[in-house]
Amino acid sequence: MIEDKDLAAEVNEKLLSAHRSIVDALKLVEEHGSELELRAFRAGAVNVAGHLFGLLLRPLWQARPELAPEGLDMSPPLKKKGKR
Repeated sequence: MIEDKDLAAEVNEKLLSAHRSIVDALKLVEEHGSELELRAFRAGAVNVAGHLFGLLLRPLWQARPELAPEGLDMSPPLKKKGKR
């Protein structure tokens, strides 16, 4: 994904910061928003955080496992057997 080690580390920090911002925004809505606002915002926040992980962080960590959080297994997922 990103070959330069320093650039990959900086991108990793920016992406983790973005994730923390999403979590912080969700906490604000939990504390100060209505239940309806929270449900709508949570759905969007989960969608964005999932895409951030699936499209950017996971591929980065697979290419550069040293950047992945400690204890996170970045092994490729097992392939499912097809139905016959």
